[in-house]
Amino acid sequence: MSKVILVEVFHASCFKEMLLLAQEVGKSGSYTPKLLFLWPCAADHIEKCDAAKISYVLLSGRADQPKAQENNQASPATPTLSRRIKDTIKHISRLPQRWQWVRIRKEYRNNLKTAADLLNEEEPSLIILLGDRHVGLETALVKNANALGIPTLIVPYAISAPEGGSGLRKKRPDFQEKFAINTLFRSFVARVFPRWVYTHEGTPVLFLPALNALMAWTLGMMPANPWTIGGGAATRMAVESEAVKRMFLGQGVPEDKMVVTGKPSFDVQHATAQDAEAKREKLCSELGIDESHRIILCAVPQIGEEGALPWEKHWELTEFLFKVLASPDGVSVVLSLHQKSPVDQYKPLADKYGAVIAGNHNIYELIPLCDVFVAAFSSTVVLAMGAHKPAVVIDFYDLDYHFYDECKGLVIVRSQDDFEPTLKSIVCEQVHYDRLVAGHEECAPEWINMDGKCSERMIAEIDKLTC
Repeated sequence: MSKVILVEVFHASCFKEMLLLAQEVGKSGSYTPKLLFLWPCAADHIEKCDAAKISYVLLSGRADQPKAQENNQASPATPTLSRRIKDTIKHISRLPQRWQWVRIRKEYRNNLKTAADLLNEEEPSLIILLGDRHVGLETALVKNANALGIPTLIVPYAISAPEGGSGLRKKRPDFQEKFAINTLFRSFVARVFPRWVYTHEGTPVLFLPALNALMAWTLGMMPANPWTIGGGAATRMAVESEAVKRMFLGQGVPEDKMVVTGKPSFDVQHATAQDAEAKREKLCSELGIDESHRIILCAVPQIGEEGALPWEKHWELTEFLFKVLASPDGVSVVLSLHQKSPVDQYKPLADKYGAVIAGNHNIYELIPLCDVFVAAFSSTVVLAMGAHKPAVVIDFYDLDYHFYDECKGLVIVRSQDDFEPTLKSIVCEQVHYDRLVAGHEECAPEWINMDGKCSERMIAEIDKLTC
C-alpha cells in the first residue's frame, strides 16, 4: 500500500509549483500525494487536480461555494445557549485589545484541532510544506505532526529575507496598530522574545502583533525564529542551491536541517531548453509576436496586491514599467502575471503599450525562450540565471533586498531614471548583453542546478524521511 503524503498549498500563487511536485511524487509509485488546500480554492484548481489525477483535501472550502450565512435565518424568540455563546464571543471581539486574547486563543485552538483531526483521518507518512513559520494552520500542522512522529519537509518555493518582510510591514497602513513597538506591553514582549523583532533601518518591527504571537507561543505554535523560512519546528528543509543554503544559514537556520535538492520546476526549464528554438517559434505563433524581435519577458510585480503600496501608486509604477519595456526598437514584450493579479485589470495597460500577457504559460517554460528578463526581487530571477538570460531587477518599491548583489549576470535598478537607459543598453548593445550572459555562466552554478535531476533528489529525500 502506498504511503500518503500531504502537500501544502498555502495560497493560490504556489498552486502550480505544488501540483507539479505532487505529480513528481506520485510518479514513483510508492506514494499517494494529496494537495492540502489551506485557503478557499477556486473551481479551476479543482479541475487541474482532477485532470492530473491528484487527490486533494479542502480545509477551507471552495471560493465558488460561499458559506451559509447564519444571519439570513430568523433568530429564535428565545436564544439557545449556543447562540448566546456565539454572541458573547462576537461581543468580546469588539472589546479593547486586552480582551482580544480570548478570540485569538480560540482561533489558534481551532487550528490545532483541525490539524489533529486531519492527521488522524489521513494518517500521512510525510507532510510537505512551504514553510514552518506561518502562524495558524501551518504551524498547527507542524506541532501535531511532531507530536505524532510524522516528519515534515519544507520544499523550495520563495526566497525570503527579514529586511524585506519587515520593510513591507512598515509600509502597511496598520503598522502602528499591529507591528510597531509603541506600548509597554509590546516593549515587554520584544524584550522577552527578541527573535520576534527585526530592526529595519533603525525601526524595530514585530513579526506578528504581540498578542497573537504570545497566544501562539502559549499553544506551541510560534516559530522560534519567525523571520526566516525554516525558523520553526519542521523536520527538514530542502533548498534550491548552495547560495540559498548560505543565505538561510546567515538567517539562523541550522545547517543540519537543510539539504540542497533544487526545485522540480527547474527540471521543466531544463527540458524546455533542450529544444528552445522550435519552442520559441511555437510560442511566438501562439502569442502573435514577431519571431525576429527580441523578447523581453517581465514577471510583473504585484506590489499593490501585497498591500505594500496604495493602488494608485501601484498602477502609476506599472504603467511606467510597461512604457519603458516597450521603448527599445525591435522588441516584443511578454508579461507573466502573478496568480494574485487578475488579467482583466492589467490587460488595458498591456494593450496600450503593445505588450502580450502570457496567459497559462508557466514562467519556467517562458524564460528559456526569452532574450531579456525583467522582474522585481523574486525567486524567478534564479531561473534567468539558469537559462543565462540577462536580467534587470527593478526596485522602485524600496524593498532593498541584497541577496543578488554579487550576481554578475543581472543589473539591479533602484531608480526609475536609470531603468530605460539600462534596458536599452542590454537590448541594443551586444557587448553589454554578452557580458551579462558570461556573468550568469560564472555565477549560475551556485544558484541553480540545471541537470534535470532536481525531482530525483527531492524524491530521494522523501524516501529517507519516510523509510
